[in-house]
Amino acid sequence: MVAAGQLIEASAVLRLSLEQAAYGHYIARDENRYEVWMRRGESEAARKAVRTEFQARKIFNVLKSDDTTLAAIYDKLYEKLIDAGAHPNEFGAMLSTTVAESEKGDMSFDTIYLHQNGVPLDYWFRLCAQVGIWALRAADLVYPERSKLTRARYDLDALIARY
Repeated sequence: MVAAGQLIEASAVLRLSLEQAAYGHYIARDENRYEVWMRRGESEAARKAVRTEFQARKIFNVLKSDDTTLAAIYDKLYEKLIDAGAHPNEFGAMLSTTVAESEKGDMSFDTIYLHQNGVPLDYWFRLCAQVGIWALRAADLVYPERSKLTRARYDLDALIARY
């Protein structure tokens, strides 16, 4: 989506990616959470159990107890994505809006559907990289041996240095 210039639309997908990785980390830390998660569709009581167990603050606190730096980065990325349009807001909307005044004094508001090369596109490419790196770091916390065996940890260190 970012490569196509759909920046605001990509913000919501990036936020979802960040949250999915955080949920994965949260579930991996407690087998009972997996059972609660998987039984969500079985009954109304099961749905309520998921809503109770999978609250943003709980997920963040488990992440924070594992790695305070990773939790801080999560929080920062989450807020960046919200500001960039992952939730409807004025800042996100204005990133894809141009305002022009005609010689007669009329105002026009135009929506940019596909962004061209430039600072906004570069910013979103960087956000993509940061979200991906964050998800890999969260996976590394859960599967450290697998990261070592596949050398993913070493490649990840090089990426972290760049972004």
